[in-house]
Amino acid sequence: MKYSMKLFFFAFIVLGLQACSDENVASGKGNQQNCDPDDEDCTTPPDDEECPNSCKIGKKKCSKDGKLLVCYYADDSDCPDYQEFECKEDEICQKGECVKKTGTDDEKDPPEDKKDPPEEDCTDQCDHEGDKTCPELETGEAAWSICGQFDDDSCLEWSEPKLCAENETCNDGICTPADDQTCKDECPENLFYECAENGYHWCSDFDGDGCLEWNEITPCPDGCNEGKCTCNNECNEANKKECSGNGFHVCTEQTDGCLKWSEITACPNTCQEGSCVCEHQCEDGKQQCSGEGYVSCMTNDQGCRVWSTTVTPCENGCENGECKSAVVKAPTRYPGDQLLSPVTEYSVQKMKEIMAKNNGRAGNVFAKIGDSHFAPYSLFMYCFAKNSVNLGDATFLQKVIDTFKGGNPNPFSRDSESAVVGKTAKWANDGGYITKEISKMNPRFAFIGYGTNDMGAYSNNDGWFTSLENYYNQYKKSLSTIINAGVIPMVVGTGLRNDYTNLGDHAPRHFVPVFNAVNRGLAEYYQIPYFNLALAMKDLKNYGVTTKDNVHHNSSGEPCNFTGDNMKYGANARNRYSIEMLHKAWSAVIQNEPAPDTVIPFEGTGKKADPYKITSIPYTHNHTTVGGENNYSTYICRDLSEKGPEIIYQLNVTQKMRIRAFVVSSSGHDMDIYLKNTLDDNSCATRGDHWVESELSPGTYYFVVDTFGEDASKAGEYLFGIVECDSDDKTCGKTTQGG
Repeated sequence: MKYSMKLFFFAFIVLGLQACSDENVASGKGNQQNCDPDDEDCTTPPDDEECPNSCKIGKKKCSKDGKLLVCYYADDSDCPDYQEFECKEDEICQKGECVKKTGTDDEKDPPEDKKDPPEEDCTDQCDHEGDKTCPELETGEAAWSICGQFDDDSCLEWSEPKLCAENETCNDGICTPADDQTCKDECPENLFYECAENGYHWCSDFDGDGCLEWNEITPCPDGCNEGKCTCNNECNEANKKECSGNGFHVCTEQTDGCLKWSEITACPNTCQEGSCVCEHQCEDGKQQCSGEGYVSCMTNDQGCRVWSTTVTPCENGCENGECKSAVVKAPTRYPGDQLLSPVTEYSVQKMKEIMAKNNGRAGNVFAKIGDSHFAPYSLFMYCFAKNSVNLGDATFLQKVIDTFKGGNPNPFSRDSESAVVGKTAKWANDGGYITKEISKMNPRFAFIGYGTNDMGAYSNNDGWFTSLENYYNQYKKSLSTIINAGVIPMVVGTGLRNDYTNLGDHAPRHFVPVFNAVNRGLAEYYQIPYFNLALAMKDLKNYGVTTKDNVHHNSSGEPCNFTGDNMKYGANARNRYSIEMLHKAWSAVIQNEPAPDTVIPFEGTGKKADPYKITSIPYTHNHTTVGGENNYSTYICRDLSEKGPEIIYQLNVTQKMRIRAFVVSSSGHDMDIYLKNTLDDNSCATRGDHWVESELSPGTYYFVVDTFGEDASKAGEYLFGIVECDSDDKTCGKTTQGG
């Protein structure tokens, strides 16, 4: 700042020397008038203590030898002092000003012969008084000069250079800190290309300082012209492939923009039109066994399908291109003629996956979730909390009974908030009662049973299906809630009933098999324990229900007595097999005992060449049409578009029977069901949006679950089931029909 102030006063003195009066100098107005408004140091005289011998800035006087003295900063001094200036030849210094001589005798011009020779012509070194510049010194130091008259001639010249401080640089005659210096462009304009040396470079702001500079030179092997490499291209089209020798090479654009051939890529066989001609070894996605593992079909760099050289090891050996497992990987079927579902290694694995969702559940506690059959005074499991238990020949159940009696709270005597008279699965889901009960009990297992009240939502043949599909979706939602909480559901199937409330041409009992097929099919899908309650009640007197309402189970008076005639009562039979279902699951997943059952596989793949085999009735299968074939787009029995994928089931009938088959699905999916006698054409016996009924004579029949629509957009998950009609259900299958 001080050097800037010095420069201003120097210019002030040179340019305004004659304009300033003693009065202005004395008052300081001359100083203020010529100062930079932003230079606070210029208008503030230095402190007397800092410069005790300094003069007042702008003060002028004459020296004894007639020179003009002006007070200002000079050289490297931090304090102002008087600096000498010569008046012009025809002037003298009087009262601090250079004035014209008055013409007295002493001041008259000398005789002509005694006058100095005429002043020689001179040339201005600079254009205007006060202009500033930064002279280049041999020492390399930063300095400044100002334009003015500093000698005896009448021309303008630059003043002697004045050095800037060590940490300053000079820009346009002003000393500024080195950090404030501005850059200068090194090249003409942004993105300007220019040949240089043996290549080219281009102009841009590469360092972000706001100025343009050249980047590094890019070599041009073939020379440069007008800022671009001159190319001797080896090929004429980038990415073009061409056979060469036993392989091919590619026309590649180099960094200099020239086109060159790449190195040759060898072909294992031959090359045609720039590509390797393959002799494929395998089909895409296939695997084949190799030693104790398998190799996969892969595509090599030449686009040929070959067997991988890396063998994927199989711990238990390889079979049909896949690793054999110590356990069967496929889920097991839940046959309709078994009281309890198989507990296999696969289903145990699935139950342990459910456990892993919450490892903090109590392994000796279960919850009750269902309708009136699980509610207080229903006789379901309550008797195990007492000592009036007689297991008969099932003494192996005593351990699991004692274990769960020790649960906190005791699950046998618990009155569940999610088991209420007259309620449905929808009620439990909408009210969040399942979550509430699980939160209070913290169970590892949960008995669940709905259906009695869910069946009551129909009043004609079409209505029973609507109720069935709602039941499927609500039951599935309930199971999902239980499973996601880390609790293993144990499904108790829908029990038989003997009420004959007239529902069109049907009694409610006639539809228990299809509702039972739904909950069995869902248990099969999740591979969780299932108890076929209807099968246990089939041969009991009045189906094991009270004659009071023909719906709720009767009892011997000792519902936990499993000996002799006690097992002829519905409550006794239900408690006996429910506790055994718990025993099988608890032993396998909590006690880690070996799985007691083997897999009953699904036979077939669902394709036209290999339909799923219905080996026994009732039959259920939770599956999906996604990925299925599309063999039939229309059928003769109904002119509808069925262009989505289908899954096919085959039934071999050995004696005449009446059947009811159905398919249910979730919202957004739309599957129809067709009954066919042959797969050779698009003929059909009947079809239905959701169900078909028919009396079948001995022979082979096919049930096609087909996706409705113009494409596969409505394909998805479904549950297919087929049951035999009750003997007293006179209308079922009387005529072949669908709905």
